[in-house]
This record gives sequence, C-alpha cells and structure tokens, in this order.
Amino acid sequence: MEEFKRVFVSRGVVFDLCDEHSKWHETSTKALEGLIRLESDIFVSSDVPTHVYTYLLPKGPFVALEGVKHTITLFNLVPFSDSDLEESIRIFDSYFDNLLEALDYILAKKEGCSAIVFSGKSPALQGIKALSTQELCYLISP
Repeated sequence: MEEFKRVFVSRGVVFDLCDEHSKWHETSTKALEGLIRLESDIFVSSDVPTHVYTYLLPKGPFVALEGVKHTITLFNLVPFSDSDLEESIRIFDSYFDNLLEALDYILAKKEGCSAIVFSGKSPALQGIKALSTQELCYLISP
C-alpha cells in the first residue's frame, strides 16, 4: 500500500509496544507488524530511544538497553532542531494534547511521511493522515 510507504509512529505507540500491560499493547503490536509486512519505512523522533530507556529502567538496566536496541532496529530516527521544537510550541494549542505529539507531527511532515500513528484517539491534522493504531490495523489487515 503506497499510502503507508513512509509512516511516523508517535512515541505513545512505542511505549505501548514496551508495556505488555498497556491497554493499547496488542493493537500497537499488530499495527507495527502490519507496517513491517507492508515494508513501510517507519520513523520516530530521535529522542524516543532515550525515553524508552528511562521508561524501562525500573525493570533493570539490561531490559532498558534491550528496549533501546529494539527501538533503533525497528525505527528510523528523525533528529529535530531548535526550529522544529519552536514550531511544535507554536502549534501545540491548536491541535494537540501535549507538546511531544506536536513535535512528532512536525517531524513526520519534515520526513515526508504520509501518515502518523497515535495510540488511542488521533487528532485531526492538516497535511498528513492521522490514525489511531486501531484505525491503521483496520486499513492494513490482510
């Protein structure tokens, strides 16, 4: 599916993948598996691996490092600049529940992604298709 050739995954989806107790874990896993099956280029913000490390550290340093290794293996990392962060702050109030979702949106547009995938409800965005993991699973299920 050409419309899912370049997809940005929000950090919330990545955290759901790391947490088997998350209510979105199964759906996020299926969404990622579907994107891999479609041979999509999958992107996340370059700060996600360090957030994964911090998120998983209570389970032990080995588990946290394995999480980082999986993250950098599965996803293409998109670096961000001061101007990307400033733009995220500028648009934050208009569309997003938090600043990190706004940054993910800016980076997805910067990378030329056709879609961005969020956990749970997806915001209405301009210029890029926003989907929840549930919506994505429905669209790409075999």
